[in-house]
Amino acid sequence: MNPNFRARRKPQGIYWWTLGLWVLVVACHLAWFMVEGTSPQTDETYAKGFIFQAVAFAYFRLPYWLGGLIAVLVLEFAIFGKKDR
Repeated sequence: MNPNFRARRKPQGIYWWTLGLWVLVVACHLAWFMVEGTSPQTDETYAKGFIFQAVAFAYFRLPYWLGGLIAVLVLEFAIFGKKDR
């Protein structure tokens, strides 16, 4: 069986793999962001806290990650989402 045909039969599997990989990469980026952010060159104690770092990540970095995920999913839908007649 042609692998292209198999992928076109079940595109939801590709979408789930993409989402899972995206979550893993974003979690790694968040961990790196928080480790790097716990030692900023500032005297403010709040800026070194994990909650502050997580909120800063969600506000400044996560929108770009969401935009990238949406772009990849739209591209995958354009490629795999249409059934052959």
